[in-house]
Amino acid sequence: MREIEYVPRESSKQENRSKWTFASLLVVIFVLIVTIGILLIYVICSQPYPYCTSTKCIERAFAIKSSMDQNYDPCDNFYKFVCNNFEYSNYGNQNPMEEFSNFRKTTYRLNDMIQRMIQMPIKKKDTHPIRMIKKFYAACSDKDEREKLGLSVMDKYLTQANLPRIPTIFTLPEQNWDNYTFNWVKTSVMMKKIFGIDLFFKTVVSNDSVTFLIVPDESKIPM
Repeated sequence: MREIEYVPRESSKQENRSKWTFASLLVVIFVLIVTIGILLIYVICSQPYPYCTSTKCIERAFAIKSSMDQNYDPCDNFYKFVCNNFEYSNYGNQNPMEEFSNFRKTTYRLNDMIQRMIQMPIKKKDTHPIRMIKKFYAACSDKDEREKLGLSVMDKYLTQANLPRIPTIFTLPEQNWDNYTFNWVKTSVMMKKIFGIDLFFKTVVSNDSVTFLIVPDESKIPM
């Protein structure tokens, strides 16, 4: 019986070569992707952190830094470490009895921003309340118009509140003082209704999580 020699087909060799080529290509692509990823991470991490260098950022950084006291260990007394120099750095030249806090500083800053905002001319994009506030402020700041109107506006509201231009106590003869009566409750109500201010005392509605309380408080008449 004659032995038959097996000769690999040329097509099988080509198929194996194609498989190895495809696998090698995948490995190369994978290595390229990993290399690019590593390079990107290195570039991103090697870039300096984008610090804020605007005027506002520098001012806030200085305020925080000047309030700190590095003589204290933050692990022992973190409050002293962060805030111990706050009073000196912000209110060193002011009345030491005056209340001070970062909230008060923020309030002053916000009041200044609001004042500058209402002093600006009316813009097309301003909302109706902003327009009214600017008009009101402009009317109050118009010195010529105030001098032109004189006391006529005040007289109008005093008449509405049934109050004299000059307090009666200054115009009433001394011999009539004992017979003079003054209804302070009615006057307080009228002042609240017309001018929106508290004359002698004010009431504050407070919620103590159980009941609502009306608490009398000291009046602060705007000057």
